[in-house]
Amino acid sequence: MASAPRSAARRHLAALDRLRADTGDTLIELLVTIVIIGIAATGILGGLAAAVTASGHHQGIAAVDSVLKSYSENATYQVELASSPLYADCAVPSSYLAHITWSFPAGYSTGYSATISEVDSWNMTSNQWTVDSGACTSAMKSGVQRLTIGATGPTGVSDSLQIVVRNPSFVNGYDGF
Repeated sequence: MASAPRSAARRHLAALDRLRADTGDTLIELLVTIVIIGIAATGILGGLAAAVTASGHHQGIAAVDSVLKSYSENATYQVELASSPLYADCAVPSSYLAHITWSFPAGYSTGYSATISEVDSWNMTSNQWTVDSGACTSAMKSGVQRLTIGATGPTGVSDSLQIVVRNPSFVNGYDGF
């Protein structure tokens, strides 16, 4: 008979274990879970915000690049390939800016600008680029110039590139170039 109360006690303990298993989580466990989920959500939202910001910046760079390339292609055509080319020995930026006609690509007119900021001539004596500062020497009349073109967008993004143009009527060859 002594075993009957023992088996009853075991059944009673087993029932208590089942009740404890069904009671759920403690308040501390729930709070820790909520904190972990909050930290994870904050990290995910921060990553999404960074991706959106980077995407907008990249879009601005791509737009300025389109304006810059369009202007440089047009400048190259007008300076050396047009039926009446604009090429001028010992030119300064204003020599070309006053005469190059160009219209913005579709959708890019508001807030964008493009300009020639520097004109360098190939110096046939020193075999290097020389900034044209108004002192034009015969060595600078090589028939080759490097134009620095810059473009800026409405968000302040800017970029520049350099193109090389040649004098289409130059007959002496391009010494040292």
